[in-house]
Amino acid sequence: ALLLTRDKDGYKVNAGDLYGLTPGSILAVESPAGTEEEPKLLGYVRVCASRPFDATVEPCAHLGSPLVSELAPLSSCRTVFVDYRLRRFKVAIQVLDGLEASWQHLQRALQPIADAKTGLVELVKDPREADWLLRADRDRVELVEASGNRPPFPLPPPKSPLLGELLRQDLEKIFRARNLLALASRFEAERYRGGSDVDVAVEMLLQKDRSSPVEVMSAPPGGRVFRPGNLISFRVRNQSRSTRVDVSLLIVGTNLRIYPFYPEANELGKGLNPGKLLTTPSGVIKENSPFGPECLVVIAVPAKNPSVNFTSLAQSALPLSRGNDVDQNHRSPLHELLDSARLATKSRAGLEQSTVDEYGLRILTWRTEPK
Repeated sequence: ALLLTRDKDGYKVNAGDLYGLTPGSILAVESPAGTEEEPKLLGYVRVCASRPFDATVEPCAHLGSPLVSELAPLSSCRTVFVDYRLRRFKVAIQVLDGLEASWQHLQRALQPIADAKTGLVELVKDPREADWLLRADRDRVELVEASGNRPPFPLPPPKSPLLGELLRQDLEKIFRARNLLALASRFEAERYRGGSDVDVAVEMLLQKDRSSPVEVMSAPPGGRVFRPGNLISFRVRNQSRSTRVDVSLLIVGTNLRIYPFYPEANELGKGLNPGKLLTTPSGVIKENSPFGPECLVVIAVPAKNPSVNFTSLAQSALPLSRGNDVDQNHRSPLHELLDSARLATKSRAGLEQSTVDEYGLRILTWRTEPK
């Protein structure tokens, strides 16, 4: 059980990151166990800071209930709102000594995207703090992931009039992919709490070439690795107790573009009854593909007619604008949340816990390498 405590620094609860409590999430505070026949609502608290095993909280108003500042110690808490707001990522500029003019050109190109209020990224001075590095070596400019996990994104020279626009496009692409993966990871963590109406399991299937048998590719200690000519498909099982689901499968490539895998664009998916399996068509690893880390994101939602899909998230080549390919009558809170992440808006920051339980998101990861 989640319990509320108070010390000289304020209120805390005995759960944190590992329980899925994110800053901004809201908990209902109810009478301590054993003091009432039925739990009595005392007030609400909002998570201010979350650590692995506990979180700092503060009283707040919620759903018309006023702020209650004095709450009984050892009161029971339950999550009623999960904040999935996605934070900006950090970018630093790196240039060789003596190229201060190049630094200024890069800073001007980056500045509109790093605006403190509306920007997608935060510009930091120390490269050790950055998630991505904008590097210049004379006329060679590239955007590099600080971890070195994937190939760099080449950009025009510092003085090019195209630099600002192409840099914006690359950073928007990174922003979309990071946010989708962060959101899916949080939903994946929610799975282990139990209580969700929607639950799907995903297996990765491998054919080493077209003449080889299909095998289930479990994750070895070093991770899954695929090479050109390998054929990959996925098998999804609906493990929900009673909910028929629609599923969408999206690939986040090494280049951080988001691709629809199932259903494909302009294709209707098939609803999946509890206990039933769906095996997707296969895709082939190509010789000219960029090699590096890739991810599959599976989104499962209660089935509707027509079926629900999230292929609009795969429009990574388009500007940050709301697509018109999703039937507005079938838009769900999850659609709105994912669009908010994709479009860098604040139209929806989170979901009620009861709504979270209606969805399932899963992630599989692998690497591609040349032969």
